[in-house]
Amino acid sequence: MTTAMAHEEWMRRALQLAQLGSGHVAPNPMVGCVIVRENVMIAEGWHAAYGELHAETDALRHLGGNASGATMYINLEPCTHYGKQPPCVDAIVRSGVERVVLAMTDPNPVVSGRGVRLLQEAGIEVVLDVLRDEAEYLNRRFAHWMTTGLPHVTLKIATSLDSRAQMPVDQPRYITSAESRYHVHKLRSCVDAVMIGIGTALHDNPELTVRLCPGRNPVRVVIDSMCRLPTSTKLVETARETPTIILCSDRSDRDVREELRDRGVDVVVLPTGDGTTIATKDLLAALAVKKITSVLAEGGPYVAARLLREDFVDELHFHAAPIMIGSGPTWVLDTPLRRWNLRQLLQVGSDVHVQYVRSR
Repeated sequence: MTTAMAHEEWMRRALQLAQLGSGHVAPNPMVGCVIVRENVMIAEGWHAAYGELHAETDALRHLGGNASGATMYINLEPCTHYGKQPPCVDAIVRSGVERVVLAMTDPNPVVSGRGVRLLQEAGIEVVLDVLRDEAEYLNRRFAHWMTTGLPHVTLKIATSLDSRAQMPVDQPRYITSAESRYHVHKLRSCVDAVMIGIGTALHDNPELTVRLCPGRNPVRVVIDSMCRLPTSTKLVETARETPTIILCSDRSDRDVREELRDRGVDVVVLPTGDGTTIATKDLLAALAVKKITSVLAEGGPYVAARLLREDFVDELHFHAAPIMIGSGPTWVLDTPLRRWNLRQLLQVGSDVHVQYVRSR
């Protein structure tokens, strides 16, 4: 096996380990680490949860901190600053590692390039850009939040063949199959927040939790300019168990806001200027301040069209069911799809699932 092939093999394992932190490490990135000596793995680790050991120190602890002469594979440049944990680069230098193979540099400006430089100054060989595309996709949400100051937005659309967004009242509630709904719950478990508009909240009275698969619940966000969400809804009734945010206008009723707060809802008041509509960027910026790095938008056609039209969608998931509804609200996708790259096309149950990612 060539050196390049070996690097890719061990980096692929590091990426697999990093994935184990999905849904648990935000606002940190997902990171995995493999330590190899003479092409034999001697230790591995990953960042399992926010505030806990980083991948490099998790792997090194299995060796008592000593990895003399070994090669370390990490899917992200090691940190150089104190946060919840001390700098990983210091532990790597102390360990006696001979070589560090990285998939990508850290988009965090506090770290970017500095970790590589410190390793090289300590006499450690650094190999860059091994499986870089795969690493960038894995931590795309973290990178977007870090570089733009806004959460990464994934838009989910469940639609019929005639682009309807809602079943008639006398028909089953869901457009798509049970398998598609399982996939949506998997998506929820991977993001920091799930967001809907007040129209969807009033019509569907959803829970927006992860119930069909293992995983933790995201924060639930409702765009509700005038604070119309009733206290009898599931979102309000369970707000003390599952964090719930309402983004409302400074023109909404103060007493209603306080009542919602008394029920455990986090009510965020934002300015609207002369109107009642909150700017989309302000909505997303308010979530970013709360260290929400990723949002799954599940709202109806209005929220979808708004996010697409104003160019805030970074990833798009279509679930198209093989049915014709014939009436009711439709999806309005007034955005040039030439800006999107097809990532995945597959059958999910009886539906077709298409995933696009933005070409930025």
